[in-house]
Amino acid sequence: MRITSLLAPVAIAFAAVPAMASAAEPAPSTVIETSDLDLTTKAGQQQLEERIEYKVRTMCRSGIGGVAGHKLDKQCRQTALANAERMADVAIAMANRDRVRIAASGSKNPEA
Repeated sequence: MRITSLLAPVAIAFAAVPAMASAAEPAPSTVIETSDLDLTTKAGQQQLEERIEYKVRTMCRSGIGGVAGHKLDKQCRQTALANAERMADVAIAMANRDRVRIAASGSKNPEA
């Protein structure tokens, strides 16, 4: 059974701030949809982790060659991953909270 938030489907949004980005440039960001995952299970959490890793890899490509580009990309990945992991922890906590709420109410329908 897939448990979804009673409030709304959860999407994880995170931003990566490249080390040399100017204040005028918006930080790159993305959204990872989680409404199709059961974040109360290890399998659902693993799928979320895989989605995060994929998005971070694709988002943090500066296109700059050499040592400077490698350093910039690495810093972007570290920042994006840290931000995404915090958001994932929140999404997982919300899913578990909703599961407890559903169990306490005796409802078998997570949307009830």
